[in-house]
Amino acid sequence: MKHYSVSEVRALQSVFRYYSKTDESRPSASNAKDAPSKFIYLAQLYCIVNELGQNEEISRMKNAIQELSFSQSGVPSGCITMHDYLHVIDQGRTSLVDSDKFPVIRLLVEYEQRAETEGMYLMAKEFLDHWKCLQREEETRQLDIIKAKHMMDKQKISAAHEQQLLEFSRSWDQFAKEFEQKSETYLNELAETHRVQQAHLQQTVEEEVNSKPQRWSRELVDWRKREAIMADQQKYQEAQKIKSVSDALEAKERSHKNSAFQRSISLKERNIKAQQTAEKAALTKRIETKRREFEHKRKEDVACMLQRNANILAMIDSKHVSI
Repeated sequence: MKHYSVSEVRALQSVFRYYSKTDESRPSASNAKDAPSKFIYLAQLYCIVNELGQNEEISRMKNAIQELSFSQSGVPSGCITMHDYLHVIDQGRTSLVDSDKFPVIRLLVEYEQRAETEGMYLMAKEFLDHWKCLQREEETRQLDIIKAKHMMDKQKISAAHEQQLLEFSRSWDQFAKEFEQKSETYLNELAETHRVQQAHLQQTVEEEVNSKPQRWSRELVDWRKREAIMADQQKYQEAQKIKSVSDALEAKERSHKNSAFQRSISLKERNIKAQQTAEKAALTKRIETKRREFEHKRKEDVACMLQRNANILAMIDSKHVSI
């Protein structure tokens, strides 16, 4: 039998022997002195079929009965052999792996009671031993099913947890990428602001210097007056000498003015650069602080997720153990 276990086959053989031993009125087969132990009536097979199966199973077994050959040599009319009996019963199932043993167990319990009522105590003991053996096998099979389902559930949940962690990491990676891009944008915007500030400072200082009238010293003004007087009096040699002195004094005053201008620019540039450096440092510190906060938050979230997933698996294990 392909669809029944060895223990079930032995139990079903006992059911066959029960009928072959209890019915002594069956017609004997030719050349078969031990016919009562080799055959059962077809009606008895139908009885077993109805007691053993459900609707679809009964239908399959009855179809198998219809396909039997009842003209076998040595087989009494209206009887079937052990081989045909087991073949018919085997057609009721479609699989050995997914089939439970409870129908056979219920059948054996019923036949144990019948045998006991009829005083066939050894037969009753045989049925008792069979159904207890099958009950142990069925309990083991059910536990194996539960264990397999438990492992499958754990695998599905673990796969879901891995997918959840992967999506979580992708989300955080995208967030970190966007954060770095924004940080770089802020630093670039600040650098451009600083560049504009420096250019504006230089332009402002230049405009301020150029807008103010040149103020010469009293000494230079006097020398220029003397130069003009000499020129007016046509004393050109004296005027040329005085002009040389005036030009030298003017060049000196211009140099002094340019130096003061450069010192002013340098001082203002140092001040603004110091301010800009402080602003950049402050922005960089804020970015770094935020980066550390995000990294810490990510680690915390990952730890919480892993702990939660571990708790779920532990709860599933505890339920399995309680079962």
